[in-house]
Amino acid sequence: MNRFLQTAACVMPLAKALRMRPWLQVLLAVLVLGSWVDSASADIWYVDNENGQDTNSGRTELVGPLAAGPFRTIGRALEAANIGDTIVLAKNPTPYRETITFSGAKNSGFPGRPFRLIGNGAVLSGAQQVLPKQWEFVRDAIYECRPADGAFQQLYLGSRPAQFQAVNKDTLVDLEPLAWTLIEGRLYFRTEENVLPDAYDLHYAGGQTGITLYLVHHVSIENLTVQGFWQDGINAHDNVREAKLVGVTARGNGRSGMSAGGSSRLDVVSSLVGDNWHHQVRAEGVARIRLLGSNVLPNGNGATQLEVDNGKILEEVPVVNAPIEGRLPINPVRHARSDSVLERSLVPTRSSRLFDDATIYR
Repeated sequence: MNRFLQTAACVMPLAKALRMRPWLQVLLAVLVLGSWVDSASADIWYVDNENGQDTNSGRTELVGPLAAGPFRTIGRALEAANIGDTIVLAKNPTPYRETITFSGAKNSGFPGRPFRLIGNGAVLSGAQQVLPKQWEFVRDAIYECRPADGAFQQLYLGSRPAQFQAVNKDTLVDLEPLAWTLIEGRLYFRTEENVLPDAYDLHYAGGQTGITLYLVHHVSIENLTVQGFWQDGINAHDNVREAKLVGVTARGNGRSGMSAGGSSRLDVVSSLVGDNWHHQVRAEGVARIRLLGSNVLPNGNGATQLEVDNGKILEEVPVVNAPIEGRLPINPVRHARSDSVLERSLVPTRSSRLFDDATIYR
């Protein structure tokens, strides 16, 4: 800011000396401000959910003296960051368990320098463990529990979404072992013979939406897995423009993996969407989602995997059968490349691989 004020202090007297008209003086001041904003360096904020603390500065990747070190939560980094900044996550075995919101100019960027969240392959999860006391015996080897929200759901068996089976109360006895269903807000699961539910590592979708985008522009979310949320993995709620999801995996969510509403515009680049319970991708209102070299697996419960409620979903770049690992911009940079360079540098890819060695069920 001091540099801008110094520049303006030099320019304005010159403009007056040249007897420029008032409106030309204002225009010159605006051009100076635009040049200053474009040349300013973006800050990088680091987050580590295992080694960081929200009382740290967030400016260094490693913990050091005098509160130096990463934040613990993404939410704290979003509070600290400003327009055009970059947030870098450490990839740890422990998922990031929070819901986050990008909102307003503070969490937006500029043309050629977006506000970036770089996941480095980390996982953002809303999954919540089903405690043994939550299960109630129904009949045979079928058990039920009532999650916090029963409109949409998902059940994880270990690190993967369990197999969903569409049955009703009258045909509940037909539920297969290790399959689940949702009836009137209650989640039903059938164990193997002579095995109790607490013998399995079971989680249901506890968080509502993993990432919400609202009133933001020039945003890039990269190399992140979002899973285990009962509504949407990622939701561009309204008035979102020039936003990109690059190398993102959205799987095992309830209503959809990715959703856009209102007048939002969202580009999904080299990403993977699958195993979401009701729909994979949805667009409502006058929203538009472009799928650019992304893979959408038709393995949800909804009749329509690409759900359109007045919105548009466009597949503008066909997928190819190649893994996305190793092709993503995972290292932070202070000045991001322009949109055209970014899109040229990302080879359209297709993959059914998840983080580590897990694979989405088809």
